[in-house]
Amino acid sequence: MNIESRSVLHSTIAEGVSITLRKFSVKRRAQVELQLSEYRERQKEIARAMSECFIKADVKGDDGKLIEAGDSAEVRLEKLRKQAAFRIDFESLDDAYLKPAYLKVYIEKIEGMEIDGTPATVDTFIEDGPVELADEAYAYIQGHNGLTPGEKSASGQPGTSAPPEANSTPNTTATPAESPAA
Repeated sequence: MNIESRSVLHSTIAEGVSITLRKFSVKRRAQVELQLSEYRERQKEIARAMSECFIKADVKGDDGKLIEAGDSAEVRLEKLRKQAAFRIDFESLDDAYLKPAYLKVYIEKIEGMEIDGTPATVDTFIEDGPVELADEAYAYIQGHNGLTPGEKSASGQPGTSAPPEANSTPNTTATPAESPAA
């Protein structure tokens, strides 16, 4: 059995550029996780701040009478504005932390590209390279999990267990979920 530890992305965005990528491994995954500690802290900060922006709805009794008033229209609008800003902050974390961490660990070399007149390195590519090409490399890493197209198709798609046979008893100790009323 021969395992290829690298694959090459031939860019569809930048003609003549190829990026050699290391495949996923236990060590590389750990390296990425270590680089992402600040990313996870920022995620927690944003999530905590977002939790203060949940809209409080009116509470009504079974008879439809108001038991407790929720947020006013003005407060709801302000909370929605804050939620939108937090979502933007949350998404920008990927560009600031996640993508650079993956690119730094998984890219081995870049060929066919110069940045400021010198051959691109991983660091100069992350710092000054075209965003579209970095996005293409990141998508390739995520989409292929470091596998060649042949290995990817052989590995199959992840999925859930097959549905139970009709009139069969599930092999579980969990209480079955109720079907929603139609």
